[in-house]
Amino acid sequence: MSRIWVDFIKGENPVREVSPVIFHSWQRCQEQQLSFEKSSGSSILTPAQLRERLDAQEALIEASKDVLPFLVRYLKGKRYI
Repeated sequence: MSRIWVDFIKGENPVREVSPVIFHSWQRCQEQQLSFEKSSGSSILTPAQLRERLDAQEALIEASKDVLPFLVRYLKGKRYI
């Protein structure tokens, strides 16, 4: 896969070597000028940090439980991974 990715960023069209969903995802990333080389600066949370964030968003998480199944069905097949 890494050779195919390198070929893609060099301008070659690997549509026969990867699934169309992956290929279109790569195209969207390229159009938005996203780079795999740039880190977002994200860090891995410790269990305590994760718990703190979950606790702070408890009401939102609880409210979203009924809506998420509908959102998943809506987004299915919309070409987003």
